[in-house]
Amino acid sequence: MRLLFCLLLLPSLLLAQDAPPALTEYQGRTIAQTMHWTGAEWLMRANREQEENAALMIKELRIQPGWTISDLGCGNGRIAIELLKRGHMVVGVDLSQRMLELLVDKATTAGLESRLLAVRSNLVELECLADHSVDAAVCMFSTLGMIQGRDHRRQLLAHTHRITKPGGTVVIHVHHRWAALWEPAGIQALIKSRLRSIWRRDEDFGDSTYEYRGLSRMFLHRFSRSEVHSDLAATGWTVDQTREISLDGARLPHSFFEKRFRAGGFFFIAHR
Repeated sequence: MRLLFCLLLLPSLLLAQDAPPALTEYQGRTIAQTMHWTGAEWLMRANREQEENAALMIKELRIQPGWTISDLGCGNGRIAIELLKRGHMVVGVDLSQRMLELLVDKATTAGLESRLLAVRSNLVELECLADHSVDAAVCMFSTLGMIQGRDHRRQLLAHTHRITKPGGTVVIHVHHRWAALWEPAGIQALIKSRLRSIWRRDEDFGDSTYEYRGLSRMFLHRFSRSEVHSDLAATGWTVDQTREISLDGARLPHSFFEKRFRAGGFFFIAHR
């Protein structure tokens, strides 16, 4: 197996230190401020399951006992800890060292650290992970949308395809662009985003930077269904299922109208 040269954060090597200030950009890409470690407790809030339905994702992944699963943009472990509890080896990847330290602390407290490999890396620069080294991958909570630029998002998907074993699975969650129609000033925001994507090469339709939970500049790209299908196909994936999520994230919509026009986001399940 190729030697991993990303920073591996193992429990025995962690040192107490003051947390570094949050980065706002990395190699020209805007970093979503909600990924900073100071939001860690909010990421583990009690009602997050109802809002984002992570249990549904785990069910749809149809994981087999003993699988090694990569959690891309793992943060402090919302998905990773649950996968560890189910007996899987988890490769948790995140750019934030402090988030990874919190993840390792949680895994150690639960006695699960022996099955966790925490890797500090930018998600579009995953050359440190070996080909065919995981059975499946997850990229949840619109992490893909926190990557600025379609080429960069496709880099992540291509790396995910490379590190996943033949026949392996990926599950991706994204926010739906047209959910903005049901938000205050959402129509105006969509029009502005479309115009900026025409005028500026560095912006895509669906990009937004807005105030969120006291943060002045959170970046998020919201997707159309066809956009994600195209990006997955371009990077070698075959889409098996697309599952819509209601605007409140608590259920799967059933009517054609709600699926097409009132979906708050999507799960995409694909294989290689």
